[in-house]
Amino acid sequence: MAVEAGAAGTNIESKLERYVRNILDLGRGNKAIYFAVSPDGSSGWKVKSKGFRLSDNPLYELLGRGQVTLLRFSMVQNEYRGGCIEPGESSWGDVERGLGKLYSRNREFVKDYGVSICYVVYGFLVWQESPISGKGVWVRSPLLVAEANLERRVDRRRGHIVYQLSLAAPFRINEALVEALRSQYDVDLIEGLAEDGEAALVELEEVDELEDVLRRVEAIISEMGWRVEREVWIAGLYFGNVEIYHDAKKLLESGKLAGSPIIRALCGEERDPPIPHSGPPSDREIDLLETPLPADRSQCEVLWYAERGSNLVVHGPPGTGKSQTIANLIARAIKQGMRVLFVAERREAIDVVYERLEELELTLPVLRVFTLTRAERDRVLEDLYNTLQSSMGTYPRSSPHLPGFPEREYDYEQRYFTLLTGTVDSLIPYKVIGETVLREGELGKWGLINIADKYYERGVGKDYERIDELVLQTYWDKVVEFFKLPFVPKRAELKAIPMMTSFLEGVKERFGDVSHREIVALFKLTRGLYDVLRSPSGAQVLELSLRLDEEQRQSLCRVIRQLTSCIERLRDVRERLNALSSDEEISAAKEALLQYRSWWKRALSSDYRALRTELERRLSLSKRSSYEGALNYLEWLKRRRRDLEKEEEKVRNSIRELAQQIWGGCYAALILPLDEKRLKEVLSIVERLLEYKKSPRTSEGVEFLERDPRLFRDFADRASAEELDSMIGLLERIPESWDIGILLNSLREIQGIMEDIGDVGLDTIMDLIEQISRFPALRELISDIPNGTSFQRFKTLIDYLRFREICDSILRGHRTKLDYRLVESCRNRIKEFYVEGERLIAREWLNEWMEKVSEKIGLEAMEDAYYGYAIPRRRGLKGGPALALGKFYDKLSKERSKRHKRVSSRELFNEYLPQILEVKPVLMMSPAAVSALLPRDFLEPIFDLVVFDEASQMRVEMALPSIARGRQLITIGDEKQMPPSRYFERLAFFAEEEEEGEELPESLLQACLEAPRGFFKELWLEWYYRGSHDSLIAFSNKNFYEDRLIVLPSANPGDRRVEFVYVSCPSHPNGGCYIEGRGINPCEARAVVRRLLEELSKLDDENFTMGIVAMNDRMQDIIEDLLEMVCRESDPDRIRELLGLSGVSLDVFSEEVERGRSLEITGELVDRLEAMLNADRIWVRNLESVQGKEADIVILSMTYGRGRDGKLRQQLGPINREGGERRINVLISRARERMIVVSSMRHTDLRVEEGTPRGVRILRGFLRYAEEGGKLVEEREGGWFESPFEESVYFCLLGALSDLGVEIVPQVGVGKYRIDLGIRKDGRYLLGIECDGALYHKHRAARERDRIREECLRRMGWDIYHIWSTAWFDRSLRTQIMGEIRELVLERIREASKAPSL
Repeated sequence: MAVEAGAAGTNIESKLERYVRNILDLGRGNKAIYFAVSPDGSSGWKVKSKGFRLSDNPLYELLGRGQVTLLRFSMVQNEYRGGCIEPGESSWGDVERGLGKLYSRNREFVKDYGVSICYVVYGFLVWQESPISGKGVWVRSPLLVAEANLERRVDRRRGHIVYQLSLAAPFRINEALVEALRSQYDVDLIEGLAEDGEAALVELEEVDELEDVLRRVEAIISEMGWRVEREVWIAGLYFGNVEIYHDAKKLLESGKLAGSPIIRALCGEERDPPIPHSGPPSDREIDLLETPLPADRSQCEVLWYAERGSNLVVHGPPGTGKSQTIANLIARAIKQGMRVLFVAERREAIDVVYERLEELELTLPVLRVFTLTRAERDRVLEDLYNTLQSSMGTYPRSSPHLPGFPEREYDYEQRYFTLLTGTVDSLIPYKVIGETVLREGELGKWGLINIADKYYERGVGKDYERIDELVLQTYWDKVVEFFKLPFVPKRAELKAIPMMTSFLEGVKERFGDVSHREIVALFKLTRGLYDVLRSPSGAQVLELSLRLDEEQRQSLCRVIRQLTSCIERLRDVRERLNALSSDEEISAAKEALLQYRSWWKRALSSDYRALRTELERRLSLSKRSSYEGALNYLEWLKRRRRDLEKEEEKVRNSIRELAQQIWGGCYAALILPLDEKRLKEVLSIVERLLEYKKSPRTSEGVEFLERDPRLFRDFADRASAEELDSMIGLLERIPESWDIGILLNSLREIQGIMEDIGDVGLDTIMDLIEQISRFPALRELISDIPNGTSFQRFKTLIDYLRFREICDSILRGHRTKLDYRLVESCRNRIKEFYVEGERLIAREWLNEWMEKVSEKIGLEAMEDAYYGYAIPRRRGLKGGPALALGKFYDKLSKERSKRHKRVSSRELFNEYLPQILEVKPVLMMSPAAVSALLPRDFLEPIFDLVVFDEASQMRVEMALPSIARGRQLITIGDEKQMPPSRYFERLAFFAEEEEEGEELPESLLQACLEAPRGFFKELWLEWYYRGSHDSLIAFSNKNFYEDRLIVLPSANPGDRRVEFVYVSCPSHPNGGCYIEGRGINPCEARAVVRRLLEELSKLDDENFTMGIVAMNDRMQDIIEDLLEMVCRESDPDRIRELLGLSGVSLDVFSEEVERGRSLEITGELVDRLEAMLNADRIWVRNLESVQGKEADIVILSMTYGRGRDGKLRQQLGPINREGGERRINVLISRARERMIVVSSMRHTDLRVEEGTPRGVRILRGFLRYAEEGGKLVEEREGGWFESPFEESVYFCLLGALSDLGVEIVPQVGVGKYRIDLGIRKDGRYLLGIECDGALYHKHRAARERDRIREECLRRMGWDIYHIWSTAWFDRSLRTQIMGEIRELVLERIREASKAPSL
């Protein structure tokens, strides 16, 4: 079997086994197992994680859903005032600080990951490590654990700080310990706890249940010399990977992991994607892609490929709208009735996407499940119940003031209609389109280009010529003549008419009268056999095949199929024989094995192990199989080889028999000598001939082909495939009653008109015909007018038909409802036209149009549109829950009414998952929640689409269970940002012996990028949105993304958004602040907090956010402690002393050195600080934990610097390691408004030599960038003109604005995007000029060129004026444009003079 499976399958299985083993750390790094260690098991216990023992009494109160006070501590007198915690040998001050550390770490973990690392432990197993697995030390492991809520409050009136504890989930057995014992001793605690054939209790909520479990554990370990100690502790523990490990292990054993094509590709198997990637989308497809949230072209490409089934890798650099893209992806998937699983390790990533959907009221079909806590379970129950209630019509209606997608589109269309109908006077149809092109500038301001596209079905980037009325009048008679023809040929058909006429004349001469049906059959047969007729070998086979009757052709197909089948079988048998070892090798292996018949000889001989290793390599004989199994395997190999040799001989005999049958047959000339390629060609041609003979559309054509194949061959040689398609299209439009004679007369009539007009005039007339054909009513009118009608009389109908077409387009564009504003606009405008004189023509149509509109006015507005968008009508939830959901609804109602012992999340998903997915087709989950809640016994993938965010940080093994449950995978991340690490697992255990930044070898994103070429389609998000100034991303864009990001320039390049604050310590002779042994910088920490308070004192925006990033978690602790002490203090002088304002020298370059000492510390400022910290509007993170965070102002603490001896040793932690530069990229790309770099070193302090890590080089470059105020060293402002049009505008502006003291700068910006011309005064740009030249058309998609770009430019402080080439080269319009620009510049100058100076 191993031979048949092949080496590739074996490698995948072994790689998957390695992945699964890597999920759960069973070694000493896992403090949930190695909580404490001792050499003898009785004394000298060393606790490895942060933990505190409690008295026994609180256990009963906690299990009763109560809250207990752990510690009440007096901050004033620094003494214990109550609580249930036992200090042991520590002082009460150390206990309080330890609890504070646990509280802050747990709070950070809950915010980032949505789970607590604070656990209540009851009972410890004291056991000895296996000598085989470790050093045989004694271990103290938690037995029963329960996730807990740890809260802290400050009682300022009494000067107390209070820590309180409650349970967030029931107790459960420590599954990490279970796996460790199973691995080291083959002892299964779970199996031992089961009784009387019933499964062991998973969740324990009563004291009796806890005691029962401990007694059973004691019974299991009674003979091993171990013991159970009944103690209650609170400790920092982490169990996030246990559920994933169990899930992945079960999926591996059942073959679900190896059975997923996506997972096999991730393991390196060469395979094509399940659905081939489509070609790139056109600009029109991008512009017409409906997105509930705004999206640029790169984001729309992700949606476009995703909806065509492609597996995607989406590169999302910082601030490029990854969450917005995911929200649009989910919204469109909901509309299409798909099931989606969105997975992220951080809760914030899921919450951001959910909030985006919440803005649009699209969260009804979405369910978030991140943890298994009671609070999360209650929220899920409530969410599911409300969703089912909404399906019965009792869901609260949407807020009428909420901006919605349909309403916004109505606003756009209202403006569009007004613009198009209110200011364009009596234009003929093609001029309406030309006018729309000229007005794209005005339309673009409102984001209306898509609307023009929708109503006029044209590509925005296409150039349309304006045809003068005189042209139509000149060719009027010929246009009417064309429309009077029985059918009007298309432009492509005109070229084919002469050849078509010639062929039909030959057909009539050869076969006489032929019907329309027979003519169509002739052409379709010629098109179907086009490649055969043009190929010499194909034509020869066809001619020989035509000599056979139908029975002989069928017999020929059967013989060829038998031959090809035998040849393929023979090839397959030969390949399998070649994969097997020879008889000599098998016999030699057996003789070698027989030398080790004795069990002792096999057990003691190293040669035997070497032999088994060699046999595994050469014969795929597994080392795990027994000795007897190995011998049986070799016998099986021999038998297998003999069976294959017999099968080979049998197949050869079959081929010989078939060849003998053919030799005397009527079709021997077609087949012999045997050649597989020719066999396939003959089979293809004969099968097609049989198919065409059988088809009623082409059967009559086959009869003509049998009579004269040369006529068809000559025609195929002269005509191209495109011409044949045009001829067939023309034939399908003519009446079926026409025979060949009528058709030839019409074709000759068209030829005559073509000869009269000539080539030049023919192109002009076809232009006119195509423009007129856009309006069916106009075309119909021209066809019906009497001969000799003048062009002047005809023009009076044009206005009426144009408005009629616009109104009908609006009516068709909204099949479900119409906004009353559009209706009123249409009706009033038509009434004006109606009154003006075209009563007889317009009355009947206007009445009919208003009747259709009245039918749609009564439909409900926005909220119904959202409900239809959220839950497709095919789910059948309207009017009450379906029968299949009845039990589910009753269950939810019953559980909501309970106060205690509600159903667990596991039980709910296990029993009701189909019903959950029926009402909630989108699940947003953590990897652990996926593994804990979703079933493993699925036969088909549960989800149509699985989406991962921040895939560069996710270990590939953690994602496998989620991937196995989906058909399509989209991973979104950035390989230039943070790699995966075990930082948060160490954070949970308060481990200090390891350095931050320990990288793991493979992330999910990396695995996708290294998959076989072509399995994943790679796409890039390119537009940068996060920062309001280009200096906030310029360094990353240049050094990490090679200027790939589209970053719009700021209107105020002199505005300082990147600041550098240098910190030195005057109390030390060398100014060094960094304490190397502890990895902290106290002076810099005080400077960071002081600068935070400075910025806070100037804020007046209640929604403003601020962030602080340190280089390691120890520096983060120092800053958090300082902030906490500031919040606790009420004395301003004491706060100033804590911040060391008198002892820290600050060099802020151009700013005043002493400004920090003038900072006024008030109670209001401290209260604001505390409120923002509690609301997470001020956050503190370190280099390892900051990815995914962003804030308006970000303060970076560089931490490292000169030591007390004045030396900088460049020991920069993870920055020195390979990939350290990726952490810097994350560090410096978090700010939206400003970035402040607080550092104890300058860029000149870092030495760059040969061999210096890239991370250090990048850090040095960034420090220099910050010292320069956020300006790239090689940055140059301005560029050269993109086109002569821009150059012409530039020189005209120089003359028109020469007296205003302004500067005209061409090509403003750095990177991929430039503004054509900028008008600058005193360092600030007053106005930007955009020309519709080369740079404009590089952004071909309208959503980028007009809507997205305009919004971003306004956010960057720009006022933009558009100049269109069609208007510029009109002298009168050019003068008007110059006057408008001058007035705008003067207005901006006046505004700048009134603004207060900063």
